[in-house]
Amino acid sequence: MLSYNLDFDNEQSSALAVEHLLALGHTRIAYVHSPLDLNYAKQRHAGFLDALQKNGLNCPQVYQSSAVNNRRQAIEVIQGFMLLDPAPTAIIDDSNIIGMAIFRGLNDLGVKIGQDISLIINGEVSSEYVLLNQPITTVIQPTAHDTGVTLAEMTFSLLRNRKLSQSNKQEPMPPWQLLKSCQLVTGSTTGPPPQLHHKK
Repeated sequence: MLSYNLDFDNEQSSALAVEHLLALGHTRIAYVHSPLDLNYAKQRHAGFLDALQKNGLNCPQVYQSSAVNNRRQAIEVIQGFMLLDPAPTAIIDDSNIIGMAIFRGLNDLGVKIGQDISLIINGEVSSEYVLLNQPITTVIQPTAHDTGVTLAEMTFSLLRNRKLSQSNKQEPMPPWQLLKSCQLVTGSTTGPPPQLHHKK
């Protein structure tokens, strides 16, 4: 039976975040992720590590955490990062829920996001959650509307080919599996690492 599979390029989402931070001068990047038995979390984690490796870098285990589900836990993780020597200069997360907890935690601690430390949130952030009117650097996936259009096009193509096959005709088939690309949206939560920022 013919079928199509539509998914999001989760590895690319992390790679975009890493590449943006590397371009700003960061080399010590922390990563806060969901449980890795979740497919999207496993893919985004792999994309993060692979992007670092391709640039001759790695992420020590002490720079990685899966212990954030709320603001209190975010503060504990952030404080743990800050005690490290050297401490990370940027944080990437793998979901907007984790990202907003980290964003709030950094603000609670009086950390200047984008200056003292950079933050990239993976996933779209609702305007009702944006604090201090600070635009957040995010990696976003295609909208529900765009995804619905793509699914409809794939379904119609499948139905047309099924009908044409009955008359021994065939039209060009779309790919069986389609990965939708992500997009980096820059805000003020990312900037050069502190030592470079203060030299300006």
